[in-house]
Order: sequence, then structure tokens, then C-alpha cells
Amino acid sequence: FMSIADVDVSSPELRELLGWNRHPDRLLIAAQLAKLSEAGIVTDDAAAQEALNAAVLRIYHIFQSCVGQEEFAGIKSLLQDHAWVWVGDGFARPDSVAFRCPLNARPMLSEVPAELFAFSKFLRAMGIRENFSGADYVRALAGLAERQSGLALAPEQLDVAVAMVQFVADDSAACQTGAVWVPDRVGVLCVAGELVYDDAPWLPPGAFEADDFRFAHGKLSREVGERVGVRSLRRQLLVRSADGFGPGLEEAEAFGQSESLTGRLRSILELYPDGPQILNELMQNADDARASEVTVMVSRRSFGSSSLLAPSLACWQGPAIYFYNNAVFSPQDFVNLTRIGQGSKLDCLGKTGKFGLGFNAVYHFTDLPSFVSGEYLVLFDPHTRYLPGATTQQPGLRIRFTRSNIMSQFPDQFRPYMMLGCDLQRSFPGTLFRFPLRGPEAAARSEVKKVPYTADDVDGLVDSFRRLGPDALLFLKHIRRIRVMELCEEGEPRVLYEVGARADPPEHTARFLTIPTFVEGTPQAPISKPQFLAALRQCPPERLPTCDMTVEIEVADSRTGQTMRERWALSAALSGGRPLEMATRPQASTLRLVPWVGLAVLLSRDDKPAKLA
Repeated sequence: FMSIADVDVSSPELRELLGWNRHPDRLLIAAQLAKLSEAGIVTDDAAAQEALNAAVLRIYHIFQSCVGQEEFAGIKSLLQDHAWVWVGDGFARPDSVAFRCPLNARPMLSEVPAELFAFSKFLRAMGIRENFSGADYVRALAGLAERQSGLALAPEQLDVAVAMVQFVADDSAACQTGAVWVPDRVGVLCVAGELVYDDAPWLPPGAFEADDFRFAHGKLSREVGERVGVRSLRRQLLVRSADGFGPGLEEAEAFGQSESLTGRLRSILELYPDGPQILNELMQNADDARASEVTVMVSRRSFGSSSLLAPSLACWQGPAIYFYNNAVFSPQDFVNLTRIGQGSKLDCLGKTGKFGLGFNAVYHFTDLPSFVSGEYLVLFDPHTRYLPGATTQQPGLRIRFTRSNIMSQFPDQFRPYMMLGCDLQRSFPGTLFRFPLRGPEAAARSEVKKVPYTADDVDGLVDSFRRLGPDALLFLKHIRRIRVMELCEEGEPRVLYEVGARADPPEHTARFLTIPTFVEGTPQAPISKPQFLAALRQCPPERLPTCDMTVEIEVADSRTGQTMRERWALSAALSGGRPLEMATRPQASTLRLVPWVGLAVLLSRDDKPAKLA
């Protein structure tokens, strides 16, 4: 480059001598422009500003005349790393200038001044774009944050920053390019991931410590905040109630059935038809868990939908089927339930249900099964559509509610579970399943089953289950009481039907467990399938356990006000002979063969002798 004289040389002779009367080399002009842009010229002198503006326009005119010529490549090479674009009061880098910019974001981003439109051909050839991309706004926000150095933005700067964040949110690719700087509640720019947006407005002051969370500025909507990486306050509160962090879900413990679910579940439903057998499967699971009582309740009640873990859960706050038993999930039960029936129950021959394939028949009427057991509340979301943080690898959540105040933070979400003895304050000494019924809206979107269910639809299912109750109690291993209940829109749950079984006389109660103890062991010392088969092979046939007793069944129907009592003779045994030989064959070790036979005969009904056919 060449230096510029600080005087006005008007002598023709001197100009000729110095060679200033000839047109300068265009590459030299480009080098001079690059040097000029580095000078950082800022002046309040209107005359100087006008002269500089005129000089730049002449230079651009010269450059535009050689666009497409071989010389232009050299000009472009000389200028590409410099802030050579004139924006009216200074120079800017070409990547921070576009022909159209919908907001005044200078000096981070500038629009081509109107007086330069005449040189559009040159500017476009030099790489000036029509519009800025989301990535440009990301870069501009980072530059503004660096300039502010932790100071709050002035009101006009805040408006510009909010507008730039909104432009970034509209460009999904830009949201993934790196950290997006977002103004917090007081106008200080922070990385989006350090902020939360307030999607829990129902929480009163003092629901959490003031310095627990840093909130995004109120001028940013939740949708914009979520797109650029601002975190959900709801989800952060949920994090605090999780036991740990699952792979691929850094903010809550992922929990759920880990196969590709929707198609798998659709196939399972073809194997397990709709009907009362779904409730029979749940009752068998409870029996395998050594529960002594179960309750089925049809709820017609709709609960609030304001304070939920996610707005998408609102469609599951309506009518539901509840299934309660008084056994608590073991650690292995949680594992079994996530395996979609991979056969873990085969290790214990006494277990005919125990969260195998049959449990998944509940997806006939719901897409979001859940339950409370012990210290945990678990929700499954095979569509990964409703629960915050659910993924295809871990489509659900497990919440340890006894160590948090999450129940008070999301009252509408958890109020449906506060019944049948569950208060979500203390460890629950049982298991309460809640199966919210699939409504028309959810059914239309379901990839599992597109049939909606209503409370009236399940009345018939529950009634069929009720009729099976007395006979079932004769042969279940542990369950001695079954209740059917109803919860209407108003009032408390009421018992519609109840059936119970007891030994007659009561001192024979232990006989119920004679055979189950031999087959599956005790709760303190359970036995596996190989242990049972070994004991079966070694036991002489005459010493195999038997059970002969009298059982009294009492049925109470509150709708009719009637009570019925039946006495049954019950005989059961582990058989020897051919059945024993079949069960203990080595080639049958993968099968669930148990030589267990039972027979029941009705002796009387309401103290009247039964008539044998």
C-alpha cells in the first residue's frame, strides 16, 4: 500500500512528476482500502465524513467495473480478511453485513446503506448476503455479551437482544451451532443452558430458594426459550426428585421399557385380547408378589391440568382404572417390568404372571400407565410424547417422592394418586396402578391402539372380572380379598362389591401356604427354578405337600344390599407319578411345568347344603 499525503497538492507539474495524474492500479486501491479500514476512522466532522463517503463510493465504482475480470480475484483476495464494507459511519466485516436486516443490531450486524445499492453487483460478488442467518445472530449475541462483560443491557440493547434470540429460535440449525446468549431477568446476557423459563407460574414465593435458579427475561416466551436451550423450571424441579441420571438423559433419572415399544406393544395386544383377562393378569401379578388383597376402581373423575410436569399430560387427567394391591415392588420387580416379558418369571415356577407379556395388555385402554409403590412413582410413555425427558431408549420416569417436595410443586399432576391410602408423603405400603383411559384425542395420535375408552366402556370389563372373583379366591396362592370400587366426579370412593376367603376354622389358615412355600419358598428365602426341581426330584412321592381344608367365601354387593356365604371343600397337592416325571425331565427344564393339582367342591350356600349334580 501507499501512504496518503496530508496536504492538498494542486500543482499540475508536481502531480505529473509524482505520477498522480494517471489512474492508480486497482490492486493498489484495494490495498489502500484495506489499510484505511484498519485505521478505525471515527469523526464528528461532517465535511470529513462526507468526503470519506464520496471516496468510498468512487472506489466501489472502480471495483464494480472489473467484476468478472481476472483482476477481480486479486481485489477479493486483498479485501476478504478486512472490514472493508462502508456502513455510513465506519467500516464493517463482510460477514456482519447483509442487504436486509430487520432490526438495528449495530455494531454487531449492519444493513447495506441505501447509497450502496448502486454497487450491488460488486457487493454480491464479494459475498455480501441478502439476509442474516440464525448463526449470524448467535455470533452477534456472543459479541454483545463480550462487550457487556457481565453488565446489564440498556433498554434499547435488551430489545435488540430479545429480537436476535427470537430469530435464532426460528432457525433450528442455528440452535445447535453452540451456546446461545440470552438475557436473564435483569438483562444480563448468559448462556441459555444456565437459565430456566418459568413454566410453573402457580408456585408461590418461597417454593424454592431464590438463588436456586436463574430465570430468562420475561420478554422471551417459553417456546423461544426452549428452542434456544433455556431449561424448563418444571423439569429442573423434577430433577431434584430423581435418584440419579440415566444415559442420554442428563437432567432426570430415565426409567422405562427400553425396547422399541409402540410396534412391539401393538403386536402384544394381538396376543392378548381385550376383556376381563387384563384385570385377571394384574391380579395374578399381585398374587405372585404375595399380596393378600386387591382393589379395582373405576374413576370417572377429571383432575386439574394447570400444574403438570408438562402441558402434554393434560389429556391423561381424566377417567381411569385403578388397581391396588398391598404388596410393595421389589428391586427385581422394577427390572422385570421394563423387560416387556422377557421371561424373568420363569426363574420362579410359582409365578404365573409377575410382569410378563400379559401386563402390557393394559395398553388396550391406555398409553400412559403409571404406579406408586414404596417410595417411587413410575410413569411409562412408550410414545416418548408426553413425559419430560422420555427418550426412545428410556421412555419413562421414576420419581422418588419421599425425598422431595415435588408433590407440592406439581399438585395437579399427583393429586390423582392420593387415594386408597396413598398420600405421597410417606412410603406407600402397597402398589397402586393408575391407567388413565385413552380419550378420542390421544386415540387419534396413538401408535399402539386407536380405539378410545370411556369409564362406561370399562364397566362391563369390571363386571365380568367381579363374577370371576369367588372362584379365583379358591385357587390363588396369597390373595384373600377382592374389592371393586367406583369414584364419581364428586364424593369419596365407594365399595360396590367385595369378596373374601378365609379358612374354616381360622386356625387352618396356614394350610393355604403349604404348597406355595414348597414351590417358591418364603419371602425371606425364595427359591429358584433349579432349586425347586432339585427338591422335587429328591422328595419321595408320598411326602410331597398336600392341602385339605374348608374355605368360606363371603360376597357382599352394596348395590343390592345382599351378602352371600359359601363353604367349599378344597383339596390340592403336588402330584407324583406321570405328572412328576414330566416336570422333572431334563428336556423340560426350560418349561414351567409344576405337577400341582387342585379341586374345590361347594358344600353349602347361605347355610343351605349344596346339591351335587
